[in-house]
Amino acid sequence: MEKKKIELYMASIKPADDLKTALATLKEINGNRNLVFKVDETDMYGLISEFTGQVPQQPLLYSLFAGCLEMLKLQMTRTLLYKVEGGLLYAYIYLKVEGALIRMDARVSDAVLLAMRMKAPIFIYEDVLEAEVLRQEGIKDIETGTMLLPDKDEFLIADSIEILKKAQERAVQAENYELAAQLQQEIEKQKNSK
Repeated sequence: MEKKKIELYMASIKPADDLKTALATLKEINGNRNLVFKVDETDMYGLISEFTGQVPQQPLLYSLFAGCLEMLKLQMTRTLLYKVEGGLLYAYIYLKVEGALIRMDARVSDAVLLAMRMKAPIFIYEDVLEAEVLRQEGIKDIETGTMLLPDKDEFLIADSIEILKKAQERAVQAENYELAAQLQQEIEKQKNSK
């Protein structure tokens, strides 16, 4: 069975106070879920330039790579964010040359930058998006915007469980029983960490 993919677009890029990192937000095209990920200084400037249409004074590495792909007549067909492991998001880029499709591993920021530069769509597996949305909702302090670990903050544990239960209900309604079972395991884990 093929996993459902959700198309995303770059919704915002917000530099941190130190201007050395930024939070990039990808939003689903036909929905309300967001995926936020952190980028370093170089990727931040690349994303800002692609997002605003400004050309950097000197080409960045992703721009050089995109130029090489174009010169070699390789077409980038899409980016796919396919898993999260240990808090790290993983991505593939797909290239087409002479009818053959090539899949390459890439850092998320590089994959997104190339997709933006080469006008290729950005996809994420729905279960990965749902899990990340839940994780991000469960560990963000609303007032300060800082990230917290739910198992380290007793007040967030109850909220995290409630968020997980709602997501589990949505998964059952969508007949995604595999995701519902994974969410049940996370609920039990949260309950046991009290």
